Amino acid sequence: AMRQHPQETTVQVYGCGVLDMLAWNDNSNKVSIATALEITTAGGISVVLETMRQHPQDINVQHYGCQALATLAFNNDNSVSIATTGGISAVLGAMRQHPQETTVQVYGCGVLDMLAWNDNSNKVSIATALEITTAGGISVVLETMRQHPQDIN
Repeated sequence: AMRQHPQETTVQVYGCGVLDMLAWNDNSNKVSIATALEITTAGGISVVLETMRQHPQDINVQHYGCQALATLAFNNDNSVSIATTGGISAVLGAMRQHPQETTVQVYGCGVLDMLAWNDNSNKVSIATALEITTAGGISVVLETMRQHPQDIN
């Protein structure tokens, strides 16, 4: 549905939300790695990133896009995929576009956290951390902290 109706923001918002919920295993309160990998294999990460790029002004698309990416990034292979397919710039773009929107900032920081934390290999971690730094990620995160001092998330 997301691919067939790329201009319909409601479809995109719900699509990102469903991908996030599918990747999250409520029974054990942790990410279902197998499902997260299935989502990636089916092109889920690229669909989410394309949706975020096509609808930069839509707060809900950016919120649920970042939320889905944060959940998918719990898996190291997915973190690499997100980082190498433009995920860092998409997330930072969402955070810059919507600095007052707490949910975008929280989930955007969550994605960046998971990408920087990635321990698939030290090379990937270092490269991802450097890309976040080079793309201005540190200043975006610091500004988020300044703008939302009362938010405990």
